[in-house]
Amino acid sequence: MSVIQMTDRAGLKNRTQNPFSVSAIENALEAQRNTNVYENLPSRISPTKSIPEKKLISNAINALKSRIGKETFKEEDFGRLEEVCFDLLDINVDNQRDVDWDHVAYIIETFDPRAVQVVNAIKLPNGRYSIPEGQHTAIALYILAQYGIISKGYKVMCKVVDALATVPGSDLKGEAFGNWLFRIINYKGRKAVEPFFMHKSRVSGVRNYGSTLLEDVHAERMQTVVENNNMYCRPAIDARGHGAKPGMITYISGLNRIAGLESDEFDQKINDLNWALDMHNRYFANEKGVDGGFILAFGRYAALARKEKVTITREWQEALFEFFKETYASPGKFHKTCKNRLDKFQKTNNLHKSWSDNCLQAVLIIDFFNWCNANNKNFPVMPDKYINLYNGI
Repeated sequence: MSVIQMTDRAGLKNRTQNPFSVSAIENALEAQRNTNVYENLPSRISPTKSIPEKKLISNAINALKSRIGKETFKEEDFGRLEEVCFDLLDINVDNQRDVDWDHVAYIIETFDPRAVQVVNAIKLPNGRYSIPEGQHTAIALYILAQYGIISKGYKVMCKVVDALATVPGSDLKGEAFGNWLFRIINYKGRKAVEPFFMHKSRVSGVRNYGSTLLEDVHAERMQTVVENNNMYCRPAIDARGHGAKPGMITYISGLNRIAGLESDEFDQKINDLNWALDMHNRYFANEKGVDGGFILAFGRYAALARKEKVTITREWQEALFEFFKETYASPGKFHKTCKNRLDKFQKTNNLHKSWSDNCLQAVLIIDFFNWCNANNKNFPVMPDKYINLYNGI
């Protein structure tokens, strides 16, 4: 069957749809599926009878069974629904992210009472309710009530658990449970949580609630390293414009990567992070903000030295600083230099333009090697796997 060529009024050529094309078949199947828009739960989970969904769910079930043993979850373990007046609601700011006022405004502007989600709350021994998840919903509802858009006497629908309640497989309770809940709900949530608030929540889990979760313990040790190097962590938005201040770290993902959060090598890699931050604290303490590219480049440099079983002596560190200052002037300019050189490198070699932070340590190692040759210095060359890739950068 031939495909007839058509021309519309604007002179643009269209084609009638080929009935044998993949898109035609898929569209026909979709139209057929749309004749019945409802599926019951047994039908909806039918994909779990075959690979890969079957393996995925089986692994998750086995992991859960391993955690709870032979116990089962009872109805009372799920908490209960309560309507709670605004005057009894509190938000634990130590467990929560800062208020996203854009999000609150969006909830208000698009408000439909049928779409309001329940607010997760912990009933404290003093009779008040702490909100570990759902603060933006509670805040938006409160503002609407203040403006008289919600009727007087309205109470917030909350899913409530008691502060002292525990369940099989977990001894977390009260605010310690709330701290964990904030993270577990937002792990793959619709609105991603800024890494800073995940980090803050983990650290709080250890320092305020005695958490022994691996991710919390690791984060707290990382935070200790940050503090010992006269630094502090803040959300990325705080550094925008002229907001960056000496010692401010906003690239939390970089800290996690260098320290190996939740990895088997954490006890070794945390020292790589400490060395990188110590170098910045010792030589660039007055810089506004701790540059993320510096953290990655120097953290990876320390990791290479560790794997090569060589010690970066004080003389070596002094040479690195002298080279770095002469070559780039500052951590921020080093990062910018790497971006510019990578851009030029990709254009010269007809490569797709895209940023890769793998070039950071390669540039550092290549430039330091050339500087040492020019200044009669002799220090070990770190065998970075990306040096050949970026040869000529």
